Amino acid sequence: MEERVIWLTITDRKGVPRCIFDAIEDRLSVSDQFELYHVREPSGHKDYLLRVPVGRNGSSKMSFEADKLSFMAVASERLEKTYQDYRHDPGVHIHYDWLFPELVDTFISGPEQGNRQMNLLTIRDAAISDFVPMSDLQIRYNIDAKTCAWILGRFFKLQAFLEHVGGIFIFRADQVILEPKAHRMVHLDWSYSDEVYHWDSVNRAAFSMSYWLRLNGTPYEEHFRDLLTYFNDSIEMRGEEAYKLLYKNIDEWWGRDYHPFTYFDKERQIWHTLDDDSALL
Repeated sequence: MEERVIWLTITDRKGVPRCIFDAIEDRLSVSDQFELYHVREPSGHKDYLLRVPVGRNGSSKMSFEADKLSFMAVASERLEKTYQDYRHDPGVHIHYDWLFPELVDTFISGPEQGNRQMNLLTIRDAAISDFVPMSDLQIRYNIDAKTCAWILGRFFKLQAFLEHVGGIFIFRADQVILEPKAHRMVHLDWSYSDEVYHWDSVNRAAFSMSYWLRLNGTPYEEHFRDLLTYFNDSIEMRGEEAYKLLYKNIDEWWGRDYHPFTYFDKERQIWHTLDDDSALL
C-alpha cells in the first residue's frame, strides 16, 4: 500500500509560494492556539519551522512573537560582543542565540489559509531534522541525572538571559525541542506578552524534569534529586540564581565533561546512550 502524502503549499497574500510540506508527516505538534510544521522552501533546498495560529485571532500573537525574536537576536548579539571583548577568545561563545529560534520571515497567508500571520523559523548552526520534541521523548523514555542536569541548565540559562535584557521566559514543556547528541535545546513559543500573569519558570522546569528523571545508581544522584525538589519548591527564584546554584553542584559532583544522552526505554526496560546502536525514535 502506497504511503499517503498530502503536499501543501503555503502562499502569502500576493500569491507567492513561501513553503511546502506534507500535511500529515510534517506536523510536529498542535495545541489549541498553534500548529507547528517542519517545512521546506518551495525549491526544497532549505528546511524551516512554520508556526501557524489555529484561528485568525492568533495573528496578533504571531506578530508579537516576530518582534520579540528580533529583539532577542539583537540582544544576544550585543551580549556576545561584550563577552568577546572581555574574553578575547573567538573559540568560546555564550550562545544565547542557540536557545531560541531565529526568525526567517513573517507573512500574512493567502485567503485559502485564512489570511493568518505565520512565522518561518530556523535554528542557528543546526539541522532542524536532528531535533525531537521533548514531549515525545518524555512519553517513551526516562533520563539519567546527568542528562537531566544539562537540559535543566539550558532552561535556567535562557531564563537568566531574558531577565538580563528585560524580558520574561515562560517555560512550557510542549514547546521544547532537543538535539540530544550536541546537547542543544530550543524553546519555540515567544508569542506571549511580557505583561502576562506571574509565571515561575524555575519550578515549572524543575517539575517537568523531576517527572522525567529516573535514578540508575550512579554517585550523587540522590543529591541531584534533592536539588530538583528544592528548585521545584522555589517561589520567584530568578534564572541566574538557579543557574549558578545548579552548576556549582554539577562542578562539585561530576564536572563538565561531555556526557552522552542517557535514557531508559520504558517499553524494553533497558538503559541506552546515544553512543550505542540505539535510536531514540
